Amino acid sequence: MKATAPYPTGWLGPFMTTVKVTLQCGFPEEPQLVTLTVTYCIPGEGFIPTTQYKITSVTGVPVGCTFWPDDMREIGRKLIEQNPAKFVCGDECPFIFPQWSVGWAH
Repeated sequence: MKATAPYPTGWLGPFMTTVKVTLQCGFPEEPQLVTLTVTYCIPGEGFIPTTQYKITSVTGVPVGCTFWPDDMREIGRKLIEQNPAKFVCGDECPFIFPQWSVGWAH
């Protein structure tokens, strides 16, 4: 399964990293640790805030595993914690607060 989003104009990337998350898989569902590939971009010049990630795709969800909004939030959390862009925060780092939205067309 693959979840994708358009690449935003003016952002840098795409970049890729991997994260490990626990998904519910099989029948009956059981937790399974899965490595997913996350494609993301970061703000180009003139974007505020400058320290943010936009996930443009998630790949590697095995057939038979569910993928829920909470899983996407966990992927966002792991990406922020991993900080592959090496963003620097001052004396105090912000709380991790991933947000996401989904859209589709016919």
